[in-house]
Amino acid sequence: MSLSLNDIKFPMHWNLDPNEFSYVEYVYREGLELGVWRPDNKRDQMAHTNVVSLSRYFWPNVDFDRLVMGGELMLWFFTFDDGLDAGIYDDQKSLELVRRMDIVFMDGILPEDPTGPEKVALRLRNKCLAMCGRRKDTFNRFITSCVQWVDSIIPFNKVKVGGQSPHIELYSFLRKINIGAYPCVTLTEVMLNHHLESYIWADPRWIKMNEDIAIVVTLINDLVSYEKEVNDNAGDLNPLFFFQRQNNVDLCDSYKQMVTLIDYYVDHYVQLEQGFLRTLAKYHNPLQEQEVNFMLDHLHYLITGSRMWSMQTPRYCSPTSPFIEMRKFREA
Repeated sequence: MSLSLNDIKFPMHWNLDPNEFSYVEYVYREGLELGVWRPDNKRDQMAHTNVVSLSRYFWPNVDFDRLVMGGELMLWFFTFDDGLDAGIYDDQKSLELVRRMDIVFMDGILPEDPTGPEKVALRLRNKCLAMCGRRKDTFNRFITSCVQWVDSIIPFNKVKVGGQSPHIELYSFLRKINIGAYPCVTLTEVMLNHHLESYIWADPRWIKMNEDIAIVVTLINDLVSYEKEVNDNAGDLNPLFFFQRQNNVDLCDSYKQMVTLIDYYVDHYVQLEQGFLRTLAKYHNPLQEQEVNFMLDHLHYLITGSRMWSMQTPRYCSPTSPFIEMRKFREA
């Protein structure tokens, strides 16, 4: 059976050309310094490149320093989340790690025996604090989004009750936080030189736009990770898999349902964006309009970049993928 990710349609102006690649090596050296990666370990190097390279798709037009910050965010996501997802910690230890990470972000201090991900988190936090300057509201939004993501990991991993997959609405409600899109958006706000009024980010349309994009990113991630998760016996939390069981349909029909869902959220987002732009006060200078467009472009790039990155990453590509665009190599 051959499915195509190109069945998913986005507006043409959401397309992107990825940023340059040299930051990946820079962030890798940081990972070695902070104890996230083991020296001269090819598996670590491959994992790092696969995950951190996503930043060049999410932030295709930023300078090197900001691209590094995006890479650090991806490095933190991957190393902290995969540790909890791997099942190597019991519930008590997992909760302890979550609470420790919350303190790193909220208080800006490390525990006495810091882990590599905690060191990465503190470095990124301190960079954001310096870049924000007087923009305490921006900094607080970034910290809040990171804490919310950290706090979502354990609840999402517990969402299966009695071995049953959740309803798609419950799944989407939890996953839109757990996917990690919100910290990407608030980090993008940190990157601004900032000529915008802070009330913009409290607009309910803006918040709903973020939610719609997060759900689309989630669904794209579920599509591209389908084969890997099924092979790892983790398909119960993948809607492409559990739609087949819940609705008694085959893979092709399950994919059609996923595409229909994505189409709905993309269309709803476009309507919200149009309303959001109509409600904004008149721009005082061209920089304000540029910064609004910069934020909107980032939302667009989160989903188009996710799909583009997924078509080439060894993390998900495989000769036996159900998606023709992903029938390539896979990492060992």
